[in-house]
Amino acid sequence: MSNLIEELENGDCFESGGSIFVITCDFKSSGSRLAINLNNGNAKWFLPAEIVDKTSVFYFNKENHLIAIKEVKKDDIS
Repeated sequence: MSNLIEELENGDCFESGGSIFVITCDFKSSGSRLAINLNNGNAKWFLPAEIVDKTSVFYFNKENHLIAIKEVKKDDIS
């Protein structure tokens, strides 16, 4: 599902340029949002009108259950 950067909430994950990012709460007066690349740890500023593909990121807990980094409510899915 494609979204504009300005539509994403803090902690949302998305794919851009073959890398997975998580959006932070940091922003500039121009509306640009800061995201952290989960592949290499680098930070990158994204323009508010950039289109990205929202995705989910999961991890295994101690009991080997698959858990979403950020849970999405059923009514949030379009």
